[in-house]
Amino acid sequence: MQDNIIQDDMFKNKVPKSIKRIATAFLRIRKTHALEDITVIHLCQMADVNKSTFYHYFHDVYDLSDQMQSRIIEKIVSNMEHTKDILTDPGAFVKDVLRDCRPDSELISVLFAGNQIDKLPRKLEESLKKLIEEIMPDKKDDLAVNLHLTYQLYGAYFAFMNYPNYDKDQKIDYIAKLTDRVQLH
Repeated sequence: MQDNIIQDDMFKNKVPKSIKRIATAFLRIRKTHALEDITVIHLCQMADVNKSTFYHYFHDVYDLSDQMQSRIIEKIVSNMEHTKDILTDPGAFVKDVLRDCRPDSELISVLFAGNQIDKLPRKLEESLKKLIEEIMPDKKDDLAVNLHLTYQLYGAYFAFMNYPNYDKDQKIDYIAKLTDRVQLH
């Protein structure tokens, strides 16, 4: 993983160097440790910052992790080309989701590892429900829309993740075809 993986857009606007150091140290540690095994003391030592600096920006390592996860989700959703296809062309939508995760796949695999694995589709679902509310306010509380979105996201995500040895593009294409077969009525 590159040391410059923490970009200004991850934490919005200009990012203080101390946050970049904290985030970079967090990712290095997170690659080899479960989230619950990371301590603020160890993280601050590795980032060469004071604990007070850490606590100025974050409540604890879970808050840091959550903020970083949320920024990745925001980036994925903002890059989607077929957001209007959520309901009308689910295959194209699922392709977008899976392909838009690829540039950040290394970062995603670190941030959403271990007991955090189910947070990616959950956070993505929350973000997309907000988007649906913005572009189709009448669909916000629609049972069929909500169930279909959940089914699409979780099904696609776990099907994709469960078969790491298969070609990624082939998996994405096949999952998109499967998704197209399950149309919203």
